[in-house]
Amino acid sequence: MRLNIIGYARNLPDGRVEVVAESDEGTLRQLVKLMRQGPAFSQVRDVTYRWEEPSGEYSGFEAVI
Repeated sequence: MRLNIIGYARNLPDGRVEVVAESDEGTLRQLVKLMRQGPAFSQVRDVTYRWEEPSGEYSGFEAVI
């Protein structure tokens, strides 16, 4: 949220986390870097991502648990 990104993050049943994020490219690259580090006491094995055109359907950022 502090990066001014819109979209969502949600936990998947298999333990992965799905993030859909829209912002400028520099901010999204910063997000990928932060995701590779992960939060304290977490273990990040891999981060995969793909670039797409923004959909414009999000108005904020939501964590779906």
